[in-house]
Amino acid sequence: MIDYLSQVKPLEDQGLTDAEIAYSIANQTLRAMPCYDSKLVLEEAGLVREDPVTGQRTGSLIDHYQAMADAQLKSLTGWYISHVFGRGENINSHEYPRSSQVAQVMADLPIEMQPACDELIALGGGKPFAGTVEADIVDSRNQHAANQAEVQRQNEILALQAEIENDYINPAVSDGVSTANQVRAAIKAGL
Repeated sequence: MIDYLSQVKPLEDQGLTDAEIAYSIANQTLRAMPCYDSKLVLEEAGLVREDPVTGQRTGSLIDHYQAMADAQLKSLTGWYISHVFGRGENINSHEYPRSSQVAQVMADLPIEMQPACDELIALGGGKPFAGTVEADIVDSRNQHAANQAEVQRQNEILALQAEIENDYINPAVSDGVSTANQVRAAIKAGL
């Protein structure tokens, strides 16, 4: 089950809709994807090759990137390639916004690149909340509200118990003369 306080509320506080929250959580990996291992996957799949002398990158992912028309998606894909091949230690696909961004990049890739995408996701430990939908977010919020209401109910009863003990029972114990029936009658009359 999705945890409201640790998973949903922080994204709500950032202004995300339930659909955006569900998309992010569904695409979160268990942990960050290490760039070095990601680079190996991309190289072994032939998606990106980097010339060790010139640093020039080639491969089917580079060709795909160069042909992209969507500027935002192209920017995300370019960031991903640059981060994996030089600037980064990890891709934080286990948290927002990278979980959503990596998912967008991978969803845009041609079918023949999807096995490499699966390997990359596996490097992050898989997607433990894959399949999360808006209804799961609403259920998590509702469960949290129900839990809070139950805590409030219990606290009110405990406060009443303390009030009864302080106003009726403790004085009766201390006075040395009150009987249980007298205390019971005083409590009933006072409530």
